[in-house]
Amino acid sequence: MDFAVLVAVALFAAVFASVVFGKELDEKEKQAIAKEKSKIKKKKRRLLEKAKANGTLNKRVLGKTLKSLIIDEEHQHGSHFDK
Repeated sequence: MDFAVLVAVALFAAVFASVVFGKELDEKEKQAIAKEKSKIKKKKRRLLEKAKANGTLNKRVLGKTLKSLIIDEEHQHGSHFDK
């Protein structure tokens, strides 16, 4: 009987620990994703400011450039940062 209780408590503790650590990892991933999105936005802003300063603000070209920038950032991190 004591052994069964000990096993049940150990199982409960293992499940509890995995839930706590899992939530912590999820939070870290969310923060990393937010940080990467912030970097992408900063790059977009810099690119837009450069285009405005140079007088080369062609929306069609700029849109393609921004789109390729986004695709490059997504591929750089692979499936770890997928939505």
